[in-house]
This record gives sequence, C-alpha cells and structure tokens, in this order.
Amino acid sequence: MGHHVEFAPAANQPVWDLVVDGQHVQVKEGLAGVKDFLAAHHGIDVYTSPEVAAAVKDPLVHGLSGLSVDQIHEATSQALDGLNDIFDPGFNFPLVTLAFSSWREAKLLWNEKTTFDRAFVNIGMDVAAVGGGAWAGAKGGALAGLFLGPAGAAVGGIIGAIIGGIAGKMASTKIRYAPFNAARAAYNDAIAAAQAEVQTSGSMSRTRLLELQAEYQTEFLASRGQIEQKARLAISRLREGFNDQLFRFAETFPALLDELTAQLEREEQSVLAEIPGRTIRGILFPTQTDHLRAAIQVWFRRARKIVKEEKFLFSKIENRTCETLYGEVQRFLGDYVLKLDAMERELARLMGGFEGAKRQAQSVQQNALREVETERSGLIRKLADEVERIHAELVALIGRWNSTINTRRANLIREARPVGIDR
Repeated sequence: MGHHVEFAPAANQPVWDLVVDGQHVQVKEGLAGVKDFLAAHHGIDVYTSPEVAAAVKDPLVHGLSGLSVDQIHEATSQALDGLNDIFDPGFNFPLVTLAFSSWREAKLLWNEKTTFDRAFVNIGMDVAAVGGGAWAGAKGGALAGLFLGPAGAAVGGIIGAIIGGIAGKMASTKIRYAPFNAARAAYNDAIAAAQAEVQTSGSMSRTRLLELQAEYQTEFLASRGQIEQKARLAISRLREGFNDQLFRFAETFPALLDELTAQLEREEQSVLAEIPGRTIRGILFPTQTDHLRAAIQVWFRRARKIVKEEKFLFSKIENRTCETLYGEVQRFLGDYVLKLDAMERELARLMGGFEGAKRQAQSVQQNALREVETERSGLIRKLADEVERIHAELVALIGRWNSTINTRRANLIREARPVGIDR
C-alpha cells in the first residue's frame, strides 16, 4: 500500500505494536480492547477491524479489511487446510485437538499474549502432532496385534492411536513450551550464576578488607612507634639537659656552704652589735644580757658547725652522680632551714629550668599525639577509600547481573505469555 512498516521487537510491546511511516500505532481486536486502549493512551492511532472502527467512531481508530473476523477465519482455514497434504486418506482429522488448540490460542490472541503467526503455528503443530501420532500409533498397534487376528489388529490400532495421539500431544506441547523452557532455564542459570559470583566476590571483598585492615594496622603501629621513639628521644634530651643543670648546681653546693658560713659570721656580728657588751663584773655575775649574748654565740657556732660538717660529708660522697649529689643537697635543705640569698637564687633558677624543661616535654608529647592522630586519620581515609572502591566494584557487579537477570526475566515473561503462563 506504499507505507513503510516496522514491527515491535516483542509481541507484548507496551503502548504500540507497529511503526507506520515513522508514527507509533497499535493493533487491537475487539471493541472492548480498543476502548480500553483509547482511554489509557489517547493520541496513538489504532488499527482494528472495520466493524470495530465503525462502532467506535473515533478519528484515531482505522479499520483494515485484513483484520476483519471473516478474513481471520479464512486465514485460519487456509493454514489448517495446508496440513491435509501430510496425511494419507486413512488419516482421522483430530477435531477435538483443533477445537481446544484454537480456543487456547484465541484467548491468548484476545488478551494480546501471542501473535497471529505463532497462534497458527501452534494450532497446526498440535493438529499435526496429535493426528500424525495417532495415525502412526494406529498403524503400529495394528501391526503389533496382527498375530491375534483381525480383532487383535483392530484393538491394537485403537490402543496405538490413543498412545500415539498422547505422545504426539506431549511432543507438540514440549515443542510449544521449548522457548519458554529455554527462557526459564536461562533466567534460573542467570540467578544461580549471579548468586555464585556475588557470593564469591563478597567473600573475596571481605577477605581483602581484612587484609587491608591488618596492613594499615601494622603500618599505623610502625608509624606510631617511630613517633613515640622520636618523642622519647626529645624528652630524654630535655631530661639530660636539666640533669646537667642540676649537676652543676650540686657541684656549686660547697661554695654555697662557704658563703653560708660567711653569712652566719656576718649575721652573728650584726646581732651581737645590737646587744651591750659583757663587762668584767658580768663575767662573775652574768646578767640577762650576758646570757643572751652567750646563747646567740652558741647558736651561731652550732649553725656553722652544721654547715662545716655538711661540707665535709658532701666532699666524701664517692658515687658523685647527679642523683646522689642532689639527693644530699635535698636532705640538708630538708633538715635545716637556712636563708641564703645566693642559694635561693640558684634554687629559683633551677626551678625555672625545671619548669621550662617540663613545658617543652609537654609540648613534645602533644606534638607526638597530634602526629599519631594525623597518621591514624590518614590511614583511616585510605582504608575508607579502599572500602568505597571495593563497594563500588561489588555494586557494579550486582548492577550488571541485575541488568542481565532483568533482561532474561523480561524474555521469560514474553515467552510465558504465548503458552498462557501469567506468573
């Protein structure tokens, strides 16, 4: 008729069945189907039988004589008549099979689950298979029953025809279901293969993640050990520096004791100068002032003696380490409260050095903690990136299999509809 027509890729293509001159069109049989389609998809041209087009009266609905009921019946009859050539004159035409097959395929056509070509092929295949099987079974059964005479041949022919017809029907059904069974097998195989590959990939991913976790944990422990070692070395240097300062203070302790002795002498003279001196009469009859002067002199002599003895003990220390020398200084200062400006200055300077070393040690410790946290955060980010990459690979794998399974599922549904399977 001068038109360019393309068929839909599947019999159950939604919305349209053909592309006529670049426009999507739908083919419908029956008044109810046309009305339902127009209600859901008004705007798409519909081709149907002239009777239905006249009943609908819609400019989008076009009647074609090739889709009339009479034409369909004629085409069916021609297709079935073509089967006669394969049978001999003694063939009994399986009218029951023709009726059941035609009713089955008609329902599928009415519900748009199959095509005309497929329906005709299935009807013809059922008729040919049942008729041919019955004919062959009858011949074989009759031959098998000949040894019992004419009656045996007749009975054998009947039994053979029944068995042959059943076998033919089973063969026809098997052939009719072959595309569906193949699609179902492909669908099940895809699911099994997807499950196996996803499970294997998931197991490998978990193993890889555990390996990465152990690897990054080992790397973190090694880095943390290096940072701690560096921090300990820096703190050890600070400790050694303060110990040197402490040792130098301890070595100056005898000189400080000498200065303390000189200070005691000056303080004694200063105190005694404030008290009236002793007279000759006071030697025989000492007054309260004389007793005070004597007590002051005794106290200062005792103090100088203590300092002198400490200096002697300090000089006799054999193991002259920072710990032993400073330990003796602490013992002396703990036992006696003696005020010496020079010693207080040295102790203040020593305390300042200690506080400075302490602050520096704390700074080293905080820097080490920051370095450890930075290293830990970096490794966590690396592990997270690896986890995300592995997860993306697994998602992509699942996506590919989903696409394959959906394609095969769609094919399974497409092949299930012509054999009357809805689920």
